[in-house]
Amino acid sequence: MSPFGGYSYNNQIGENDYGLVYGLEGIVDNYIVSDFRLNSALRFRNEDIMPRRNLARYFQFSASNFFDNNVTNTINVLYTQNRRDFYFLTDSLTQSKFSIKNNIQSRTETMYALQDRLIYDKIFDVFSLLFTGRISMRTIDRDTRFKNTDLISSSLFDTKIEELKLDLETITKYSSTLFDAQLRFTFSERDEKNITKPFSGVDESFFEQRSEIESQKNNNSGRLSLTFFGDLKLSDKEKITLSFYQSKLKYDTPSELNIDDRDEILSIARLRYSKFLNPYFETFISAEGTYSHIVYISAGRSSNNNVNRIIRLRAGGDYTGKSISSYNSFEVSANYTVYDFEDLTANFQSFSFRQMSAVDSTTIRLNDRISLFTIGSIKLSEQGDFKWNTFTSSPTRFLQEIYIEPRVILYLDQSYLSAGIRYFALNTFNFDKLNKIPDTEYSSFGPIAIIVINLWKRLDIYLNGYYEFIRSGENPIREQANLIMQMNWKF
Repeated sequence: MSPFGGYSYNNQIGENDYGLVYGLEGIVDNYIVSDFRLNSALRFRNEDIMPRRNLARYFQFSASNFFDNNVTNTINVLYTQNRRDFYFLTDSLTQSKFSIKNNIQSRTETMYALQDRLIYDKIFDVFSLLFTGRISMRTIDRDTRFKNTDLISSSLFDTKIEELKLDLETITKYSSTLFDAQLRFTFSERDEKNITKPFSGVDESFFEQRSEIESQKNNNSGRLSLTFFGDLKLSDKEKITLSFYQSKLKYDTPSELNIDDRDEILSIARLRYSKFLNPYFETFISAEGTYSHIVYISAGRSSNNNVNRIIRLRAGGDYTGKSISSYNSFEVSANYTVYDFEDLTANFQSFSFRQMSAVDSTTIRLNDRISLFTIGSIKLSEQGDFKWNTFTSSPTRFLQEIYIEPRVILYLDQSYLSAGIRYFALNTFNFDKLNKIPDTEYSSFGPIAIIVINLWKRLDIYLNGYYEFIRSGENPIREQANLIMQMNWKF
């Protein structure tokens, strides 16, 4: 157990709050009792920056029972609660009535979860089975501190969300010297209710009005999914990888005013062949197909019903040597979206999107501290009106996209500094029958610098800054500075 305490100062939209911060953290790590291994974690935190108050509660407990070396059952219990108070701007009448500058709203999220996991390992030395069941309940409660009943509006009422969710999962694994495979089945069902919280002093009709609005958000959904992944090892240097994903979603809304009820089917299949031609160079070729169908139950949205089909072929190679590493790929893809009722609705016309792309990424290591790096890509895309019955397309738009970025990299222990040039160009064309007519031109050129700092091998700070001179058609050249920052904390 580790208690802690401190003092906090907060400033939020002009409001200054001060107060104590205190709490307790605790952990139980692999405590053995009879045939059980116990683990637990506890966190209790209060932040009393009055008139606001923030709270954090976390409790997790798991008990694992090892029936024998290959059978394990683990029960997990979880409770979390987080409350955050924040200021928001309010109207002048509420300010005058309660002598306040800003109003306060509390958002409290509470969750309870119970999970059981059963593992059967090394069945006949090649099979493993995993069964998981989880049920969770979650509430999101919103409270407004100062409510002015002199303002006649349904927006005065606070709301609450209640969610109940059931998750089931089973995984079967097969492993041998020639073939590895995994089959995963999941079922998930969720029920969400949006509730209006009553309070006295407001006409009942406004409560009913807000309740009707919130009830339109109520929904329940169920999803089934099946996933397969397999590796066929033809030899030490080549293999075939096959994966398949199938899911079905059913989304229902009890309210007659909500017409978002729908069914969705999604299928994805991938096949990949790879081979090491030598210890440094791997080549691959892959094919992927996607099929999705969305059907809205209500006639009011059925014009959105569509089938989407995607076919993608890719080939390339990956070379890794002592001083040079390079990745290259070439891809062609076709995307066809067909609306179920396009003959009845002029606003929804089936279309196709076809693309060819080539990517190259190469690094040349000059010495232990300096490398030359370049990445480049070209994409050629064509959009068009599409007729599935005759499988014909009339092109309407063509896009040409080019990106080049050469850089010099300087390594400093676990960190590095990189600088270079960035060039991007996008040209679009319209069609007069089959003839391309230039439409727009856009290009961006300028220096780029990237800094990656590694602290204590757990914290990475990534800074990407580039300055660009932008040319768009016949418009004057304009300049723009960009900065991207990212932080990765490895627990």
